[in-house]
Amino acid sequence: MFHYILQILVFQAIFLIAYDFLHKKDTFFSLNRFYLLITSAIPIVLPLFRIDHIKEIFIDPYSIHLSTILIGQKSKIDVATTFFYNSFDLNNWFLFYCTITLIMLCLFLKKCSHIYQLKKRAQQETYNNYNIYVLPNSTEAFSFLNIIFLGDQLSNTEKEHIITHEVIHVKERHSLDLIWFQLLKIFFWFNPINYIYQSRMITLHEYMADKKSVITVDKKSYCKQLLNNTFQTKGVEFTNQFFQHSLIKKRIIMLQKSKSRPISKLKYLGILPVILIMLVYVSCSQEQPTSNIESFSDKNSTQKKDIPFTKLDKYPTPQNCKGTTGEELKKCVSSEIRTFVNTNFNVKAVEQYAEIGENRIYVRFKISKTGKIVDVEARAAISQLEEEAKRVIRSIPKMQPGEKDGQTVGVLYSMPIKFIIN
Repeated sequence: MFHYILQILVFQAIFLIAYDFLHKKDTFFSLNRFYLLITSAIPIVLPLFRIDHIKEIFIDPYSIHLSTILIGQKSKIDVATTFFYNSFDLNNWFLFYCTITLIMLCLFLKKCSHIYQLKKRAQQETYNNYNIYVLPNSTEAFSFLNIIFLGDQLSNTEKEHIITHEVIHVKERHSLDLIWFQLLKIFFWFNPINYIYQSRMITLHEYMADKKSVITVDKKSYCKQLLNNTFQTKGVEFTNQFFQHSLIKKRIIMLQKSKSRPISKLKYLGILPVILIMLVYVSCSQEQPTSNIESFSDKNSTQKKDIPFTKLDKYPTPQNCKGTTGEELKKCVSSEIRTFVNTNFNVKAVEQYAEIGENRIYVRFKISKTGKIVDVEARAAISQLEEEAKRVIRSIPKMQPGEKDGQTVGVLYSMPIKFIIN
């Protein structure tokens, strides 16, 4: 779960940085709107997809990678972590998450209730089939869904400009964008990037409405009104507010800006290789660390590659795993090897040579056509650890060999061992 959350944070940050550097100053407002919506959603969905074919291309397809085997005493960090999780287990974490989410949801509903109360005490009018609600003794101006709110203290000129502006928000359904980001803030309240996304979208909405407003309203008088206004609405983040001090300067600058060149749209294609890289990472990454087989890339390696393990018709099978198939068989093989190594690794024989703390051993071996363990290699900082790892792996009982097209074949395995001494 932590890995999933981390991927969301990193992916969204990458997309947002790209937006700020490449797209934020362009006048392709509709494209920018689509970009912000799609890139806020992709990082949530992407980590759930793992394409095995991509993994086969980028990770050694000839070797089955087993999970890390932990041998020896737990380090102080592991002990502290275990104690922490025992005292505050996953159920408590889930309860904590649900509590904060419920609070965020209640705040959202409270803001919706505030809009409803405003609507109840306002006087309804109609303008070109749009519902206008006039707020008594108010200078507020904002829209939500298909409703436009106006304060009765605004002048007729101001009302004309504001209605023109807010009608565009309504037509373009900008409130739905803001509700989407509000939902992200409710269910992913721990993610600060969602707040930045929402801020970028609010600014973009104002640019879009300003651009279309000056088609029917004089640009000079429109900008003059923005400069002269000191009004401010109550903070409801999922409404489109006409008066926002922090945005007025940016809106005026954007109104005066020339249209971006059409060729600049090609920059949006840059999102495709970024998504591909992310997909490769997601497909190749695992929750548990995999072995570092780069240690075995030397020229003196005795390993001979047979066929990719993904092409096998039948995996090598220990005695205790007979009768299982598919993913269950792979898990069973991994479990059997892990249990055997844990049981037979001679800790006392090597602990005098090992370093205090964590010692890593990377092992690679082949289950031959006869089912025997052959071509065992090990890499570690200390030779005694290498020799003990080789001894244990060589002593793994004979298995039923793997098969391809009815013929027995050799299958490579790689595995990290973590040997810990306090």
